[in-house]
Amino acid sequence: MKKVGKVKLNIQCWLLFAGIAFFSLTAVPNRLIAGNNIDSLLVIVESPNTGNEDRISTYIKLVDLYATVSLDTGLFYADKCFDLAQKENNEEAMCRAIFKRGTVLSLFDKKDEAISAFIQAFEHGKKIDNNELILSVLFNLGVEYKNIGRYDTALTTLVYVKELALQNDNLNIAFRALNSIGNTYIDLADYSKAQVAFIEAVELNKKIDNEFYQLILTNNMGNIYFYISNYEKAIEYYYKTLEIAENMNNELFINGSYGNIGIICMELKKYDEATQNIMASIDYYNKSNDRYNASLAYNSLGLVFKELESYDSALFYFEKSLTIKQEINDSAGFAMIYTNIGRAYLEQGNFRLAEKKLIKGVAYSGQYLDHYNKAIAYISLGDLYIEKNEVMALKYYNNALKLTLKHDLNEEKLQVYDKLYEYYKSKKYFEESLVYHEKHKTLNDSLHGESSNLKIEEIETRYEVDKKDNEILLLHKEQELEEIRYQKEQAKSRLQKLVIITISVFVIISILLIFMLARQKNKNKINQLENRGLKVETDMLRSQMNPHFIFNSLNSIQSFISERDTIDAERYLSKFAKLMRLILENSRESFVSLENEINTLTLYLELEALRFDNQFKYNIEINDIDDEFTMVPPMLMQPYIENAILHGVSSIKNGVINIHYRQLGSKIICSVDDNGIGRKKSAEIKKSLLSQKSSLGIKVTAERIALLSQEFKLLLKVEILDKYDEDNNASGTAVTVEMPFKG
Repeated sequence: MKKVGKVKLNIQCWLLFAGIAFFSLTAVPNRLIAGNNIDSLLVIVESPNTGNEDRISTYIKLVDLYATVSLDTGLFYADKCFDLAQKENNEEAMCRAIFKRGTVLSLFDKKDEAISAFIQAFEHGKKIDNNELILSVLFNLGVEYKNIGRYDTALTTLVYVKELALQNDNLNIAFRALNSIGNTYIDLADYSKAQVAFIEAVELNKKIDNEFYQLILTNNMGNIYFYISNYEKAIEYYYKTLEIAENMNNELFINGSYGNIGIICMELKKYDEATQNIMASIDYYNKSNDRYNASLAYNSLGLVFKELESYDSALFYFEKSLTIKQEINDSAGFAMIYTNIGRAYLEQGNFRLAEKKLIKGVAYSGQYLDHYNKAIAYISLGDLYIEKNEVMALKYYNNALKLTLKHDLNEEKLQVYDKLYEYYKSKKYFEESLVYHEKHKTLNDSLHGESSNLKIEEIETRYEVDKKDNEILLLHKEQELEEIRYQKEQAKSRLQKLVIITISVFVIISILLIFMLARQKNKNKINQLENRGLKVETDMLRSQMNPHFIFNSLNSIQSFISERDTIDAERYLSKFAKLMRLILENSRESFVSLENEINTLTLYLELEALRFDNQFKYNIEINDIDDEFTMVPPMLMQPYIENAILHGVSSIKNGVINIHYRQLGSKIICSVDDNGIGRKKSAEIKKSLLSQKSSLGIKVTAERIALLSQEFKLLLKVEILDKYDEDNNASGTAVTVEMPFKG
């Protein structure tokens, strides 16, 4: 049952979940597309050093960023992701890539192509063990079936998603499925079943305790009462929706609630209040560039002015609504607006334009299975012809009657019965007029009981929920009785167990003594490790403060002073003092923030670059880590960076050192990559200089990593890779160090 002469509500909450399960429908701002976010992702996918797994995840991020901005670009990166996943034979990545392709197509109103993509994604999903991804794919498939009017298929799919989600304890997707099931029944005008679905969702949200879900359900209940013309209950729910939305500061629902309240005020003939509320919602939609809801709001405003018989204003706002629909390519909404325009022209007396617009309304409603607006258009065409061509009028009335009977559009059926009753009465065909009068009366009496039926459905649903709760309670009682019986049996054999207990006590005491001795031994071992760790930390400090570095730094300062370059000398001395202070401060801490560590290394690299006349460059990159709150062992990478400088890039021009931090599970992975002369050439130079001195810093760091592995129960390691070019010439060294972190 749909409503007589009413506009669709400004917000139907299924729109917030339509097409995409875990993807924001808000357009990505252009500043993001133009900013470093996109650039940094493109650098990752284009870098030859990026692994295929990282490249796949980066393609997915690019799809998400472009999904609401550019159809072609979004599909391009989805296809790139799929091709790479197919090359790697990665079924899960293939499933995710096609799923993302479907979401992009859905956002750009390519419903049939989106459905095809979701079906393909599901075929790949059946081959993997990722229930959450499969549920997301199926949920979106069900929503798309609903959007194109395949309601039976949509319900079958969404019910399956709900049951599978509950089996896998995925309550959020189960809730979304129930919400979409309820809105599907609203489209089918089966409001009792819609309410049952929403009540089940309410019970589920008691476990989830999500305030936004409560907001959605409250709005949906208002929608149901609106559709059955129970405006008192509807406005009660909309004001409750408004209250929740204001507490959450959710502007979309705040302004949507104003729009819905405005529509009810229109139905209650409170036109000033209706206009005020709808205009408030329009202002918000225009500011937030929400074109879809702005179109619905303009259509609502047009209906208000039509009721006021201000037809020029009504037609102005209807045309504005239609223009926006055309701009956003929402052709599914054309039927409603063309029908409203046609009815406005009809009431204005412009029969030529009324007929033209109403016929367009019939055409679009037939294309998109919009049975409600098709029935309204047929009834309006019957009204148009009733004075000048009774045969055509009866044809359209009968077309409307067939449609309302087939699709159970009870409110519109009432209108047709009334039209036919009045027509046959005016022609003095009293037998026919009596038939339609009785049908009108019977149906009207039945519909007046709709609200009561809904209340009964609610009571029955709550009864079923309580019944299940009672069954669970009885099961617990039975378990308690079983436990009592078991305890009685245990009491009977207590004497027999006494002897066993005595023996067991003796054995336990023996085990405890052994355990205590082992514990003391282990404690001694831990103390040894702590002492060893202290020694290593002391050695680390000594290696970081090595006289060679201090001598070279002071020598550089003296050189600046002798050359009368006092500004550089002061700057160098200032940085040197700051570095010494940071090293001393960090040496007292087992962990420092990654931000602090990066600052220390940056200062060290600045001094070394200055000392070597800036003949090398450096770059420090952090990938997806909150450096302010992530804690790492201090100066773990300094010896490797020192090696990269002294034995790598110091012997060449245009040297480059790249330092990269990234998170992998419970580890931080840091890599130091240089384009220097390589370890082999460096060793030859050291040998020619008769320098056999080993790196104390490297040894101390290796020992620290071994201790950290034991402390954090992690397999930490250091990998050193010699790099070669195409001619097998040394092209630098890459060092990868794994370290633990504290979030």
